[in-house]
Amino acid sequence: GYVLPAKPSTTITHSNVLELFDKDRDSHGTPYREQGDPTMYTEEALAKRRQLANHPGVVRTIDKFLALFTWTDHETVARGSYYDLHRRIVNVLLPHVTTVEALSLAKADWERDCEGNQELSKEQAYNAVFQLIDIWTASLDVAE
Repeated sequence: GYVLPAKPSTTITHSNVLELFDKDRDSHGTPYREQGDPTMYTEEALAKRRQLANHPGVVRTIDKFLALFTWTDHETVARGSYYDLHRRIVNVLLPHVTTVEALSLAKADWERDCEGNQELSKEQAYNAVFQLIDIWTASLDVAE
């Protein structure tokens, strides 16, 4: 079966990532989540983004992130654990979102990520975390 990795380090060093977690990030101009970058949606960029999902460094990072979930005895993630981690992520990435909005986001993300199942498999959890990282990353740099 799947063995969860040790708890992840919380040291952030990449400048783009540090900016992402700046509490004043959205205080000037268009909020980060509304900006978008058309160059990230070219065929070449989309192919590169798909390749990054299997890059050893990305896999290690996602494995560390997966350790933040509470896993069931049958190695799945229950809705409550998903919602709890989702809430913590929203509190950091979208600090001005209300509790009601955050719950609505969690419900929508859960429905997409669990694909109709009652719990998330390891593969579904991995894909959900990769999608989160992919959406919130400003470049195709694997170090980011």
